[in-house]
Amino acid sequence: MGKKSRGVEKKDGVMVEGLGSVSVVFGGLVLFRMVSALCNAVFDCDEVYNYWEPTHYLVHGRGFQTWEYSPEFGLRSYSYVGLHAVIAWVLGALSVGG
Repeated sequence: MGKKSRGVEKKDGVMVEGLGSVSVVFGGLVLFRMVSALCNAVFDCDEVYNYWEPTHYLVHGRGFQTWEYSPEFGLRSYSYVGLHAVIAWVLGALSVGG
């Protein structure tokens, strides 16, 4: 086994500094982010109208198509939304989630 001294552990002749405090901080940030994601409502309308609506449009063939995605302007690509639409379509075909 290694020999410990002041947060530094010696393993096989190599000095390795402990990452205990970094792990605690990172774990705390991950926990904070997860609680925030679960508890916060949608505050940004762009999150709904630029992602949820086009995904619904692709999956169900009806719904709102925002002007950024329309063929006339084409400011946004359907590639990112398409990834979510594929997942939603597969889950819908399997009747998962309602």
